[in-house]
Order: sequence, then structure tokens, then C-alpha cells
Amino acid sequence: MRLLEKGEILPWPLIYNVRRPLITLGVGAGLLFVLTQPPCALQWRWLVWIGQISYGIYVIHACFGHWLHSQFSLAPLIFMFQLALTIPLAAASWYLFEAPILKQKQRWPMPSRSHAVQVSY
Repeated sequence: MRLLEKGEILPWPLIYNVRRPLITLGVGAGLLFVLTQPPCALQWRWLVWIGQISYGIYVIHACFGHWLHSQFSLAPLIFMFQLALTIPLAAASWYLFEAPILKQKQRWPMPSRSHAVQVSY
């Protein structure tokens, strides 16, 4: 069995067959660790806030991504502009739309299953 020289890459079948299972195992182990022993970092106030507006970040970042990539070629510059545009707009979306709409759930609660209409076939 020969060892790889510096700068030499693994043969294609070995990369394909080894890399993905290793990534999957690593992500799975990380998730298992976080679920069994949540780190205190998940309770930081700013991180909880980012989690609160995360759906807005997900939706809004896509709006600017293609345009920014067409205007700039440096990845750090694109990242900074996208962050500067996305976070404030996602926060505005949360406070102006999402939170008020979610408060309406208290006003019109979902009917309980006991009052639901039974349909038989």
C-alpha cells in the first residue's frame, strides 16, 4: 500500500465513496451532541434573536444574491453587502409582519379535534 505524496489527491472512487459518509457521520455526531448536551452558546441573546428572524434571513438573502454576484467578484465583499442588506430587512420583516401575524393565533385559535367534522367513507 502506497502513501500519497504531498500535493497528490486521492483517486476519484475513493474520494466519492469516503468523503460523503464521513461528512454525514460528522454532521450526525454534531447533531447528536447538541441534542444531548445543548451548548450554552445557544442561549446567547443575540443568537436567539438571529434564530427568531432566521426565516426572514433565508427568504430575503436570495433576493440579493444573484444581483450582488453580478455586480461584485470578491466573495468577502459580496458577503458583507449581503449581510448588511439581509439582517435589517429580515428584522423589519419580523417586527412589522411575522410577529403581528403570529399574535393573531391567540385571537383565532385552531378548533380542537373533538369539534372537528367527522368524515366517513
